[in-house]
Amino acid sequence: MKCVDQQGKPVMPFGFCSEETTVNRPGFKASFREGTVKKFDTVEVLAKFYGAPLEPLKQQIAEWNKMVAAGKDELFGRPLDKRVELKAPFYAMRFWPKLHYCMGGIGINDQVQVISTKTCKPIPHLYAAGEITGGVHGLDRLGSCSSTDCLVMGRIAGRSVAANL
Repeated sequence: MKCVDQQGKPVMPFGFCSEETTVNRPGFKASFREGTVKKFDTVEVLAKFYGAPLEPLKQQIAEWNKMVAAGKDELFGRPLDKRVELKAPFYAMRFWPKLHYCMGGIGINDQVQVISTKTCKPIPHLYAAGEITGGVHGLDRLGSCSSTDCLVMGRIAGRSVAANL
C-alpha cells in the first residue's frame, strides 16, 4: 500500500474488526460514541474512507477468513486463540501517532529531591515522584511502568522527607 494519498498526505494505518469482536470489550462503546471508532456497513465503504485499495483489502480479508476456518495462522504457523471471521459490518479506527508518555519533566536525584536547573543542586525540602519527573528511564521507557514509577519513587520521596524533618 502507498504511504501517501493522491494529494500527497500521509496515509496512516488503520485496524478493523467484525461486530462480534466488539462485544464485551472495555472502552469500545466510549471509543465508538466519541468517534474514534467508526462503523462501516461494507468493505467498499471502509476502503474508500481510509483510502485503501479495495482489491488488496478484500484479498487480506479472504486470507484471514481462510486461516480462521483452518484454525491456524498460516503466515506464522501458530494456532489462532480466537476464531472470528471478518465480515461486515466492520468497526475501524486509524492508528494515529499519539502522546503515550512524556519523557521530560523535573530532574531528580536518587533521593527524589528536585534538582535546580540553575545550581544543579537539590532544592531544599522539594521532592517529586511519578510522571512529573524526567530522566528516570533515559530517552525511552518500557510500557506499563507508570504505576511502578509512582509507587517506588513515592516511597523513596516519603522516606527522604521523613529523614530530613
